[in-house]
Amino acid sequence: MRRSLNTGLFVLLLLVHGLLIYAWWPHLPEVMASHFAGDGAADGWMSKQAFFLVTTVCGVGPLALVGGLSFLRRNMTDELRVRVLEFANVSLIGCNLLLHTVCKANVMTEPRLPDAFLWVFLAYMAYVAVWTFFIIRDRNRLQPQRL
Repeated sequence: MRRSLNTGLFVLLLLVHGLLIYAWWPHLPEVMASHFAGDGAADGWMSKQAFFLVTTVCGVGPLALVGGLSFLRRNMTDELRVRVLEFANVSLIGCNLLLHTVCKANVMTEPRLPDAFLWVFLAYMAYVAVWTFFIIRDRNRLQPQRL
């Protein structure tokens, strides 16, 4: 049950990423703020095409690979497969929120991220650290048993 739910959510989140690009594309300037300082002010710029290519290839691409590998690898236990999909799903939610937030900032007169964004980003990094710790801690238990 958890595996099929996570698989469906994974596919849905990949589609949401594509829909976000489609929805925001006509509203964005040709040169976008792509990097923001700690205070939320824009301090790096790139073309709209390059921005969406980078966010898709560097953000969603590896997650799609991780999620896809969890389907293809036969030597993964079901519990590990579910954990990998859960991680990919949370990461895709983060990528989609980041994409939406950056696009929303770029339609403003002066691109700026909201102040609360830093805390959301730090919470995501804490999640990655905790998830990685538990996967490393449980790696022997999550490996398939060989006869």
